Amino acid sequence: MEERRSIKGNTKQEAKVRTKSRGAMLIGLQRVREVALRDKRAQFTTLLHHVSVNVLEYSFREIKLQDNLKCLHRKVHNSTYRAKPSKRICIPKYDGRKRPIGIASLEDKIVQHAVGKLLLIIMKLILKVFLMVLEQKEEHMILFLRSQLVQRKGK
Repeated sequence: MEERRSIKGNTKQEAKVRTKSRGAMLIGLQRVREVALRDKRAQFTTLLHHVSVNVLEYSFREIKLQDNLKCLHRKVHNSTYRAKPSKRICIPKYDGRKRPIGIASLEDKIVQHAVGKLLLIIMKLILKVFLMVLEQKEEHMILFLRSQLVQRKGK
C-alpha cells in the first residue's frame, strides 16, 4: 500500500493565477483536480478544508454577480427598488436578557453603501463651500474692524 503525503500545507497556500479568463485558483484545489484526472477511482473524503475565504470569494463572484448588480442598478434608476425588511434576531446579553438587532439584505447593504459614498462626497463639497464663506466673512470682518480702529484713531 502506497503511503500518502500530508495535505496540511495545501490550505495555507496563496492563490495562483493561471489565466485571466479562469481567474485565481488555489494550488490545493489544482492538486485535487490533478489527482481526479490522473486517478478516476480516487475517493475524496475530506475536501472541506480546501473551502477557504478565497474559494468562497471566487464562488461568490462566479454566481453572476455582475448580472445581479446590473439588475439592481436598473431598479434603483427606475425607482422600482424597495428595501427589504431587515431580518430581526435577538442575541443574548451577558445578564441573560436579549438584545434585538436587524440584519439588512446584501442588496440593501450595497445600495446603502453606494448612497453613503455619494452623500459623503456631497457633504465634503458643502463643507468646503461653507469654510470658504467663513474665510471670506472672516477677512471682511478683519477689514471692517481695521477700518473702525483707523476711524477711532483719527478722531
